[in-house]
Amino acid sequence: MKGWLWLRAEAVVIGLFALGHTLGMIVRPAHPTGNLATVLGDMQRYRFPIMGMQRSYWQFYHGFALIVSLLLGICAVIAWQAGDIARREPRRALPMALTLEAGALGLLLLSLRYFFIAPIVFSALALAVQTVAVALLRRAAAR
Repeated sequence: MKGWLWLRAEAVVIGLFALGHTLGMIVRPAHPTGNLATVLGDMQRYRFPIMGMQRSYWQFYHGFALIVSLLLGICAVIAWQAGDIARREPRRALPMALTLEAGALGLLLLSLRYFFIAPIVFSALALAVQTVAVALLRRAAAR
């Protein structure tokens, strides 16, 4: 199999990760109860000044979650574009593939430390797919 196909597979995995992350932000209990309602209410109500703006912890939480979705989507596009480059010039695509592999490793380590099964599975799958892509690109670049 060709390394560029694995980069395309990586793009799909990361794209699905981005989609799942975004949907996870949208699909919430309509009327949270108990401790969840208390925490969410406190995050939304407590506002503080920061760099001339008034923000809440909820805005930080929600904003950073949107940033993560955006960056995952961008990584998916970059993986797809790296696949285009790798089809013609595997050696040129290799640095991008290595960067994506380092990012996938970072995602997995952070997911293992701070999150739950879905991001752990997607991060592990992304790392596995990207590692195969890198190995195949190295082989193609050596020829």
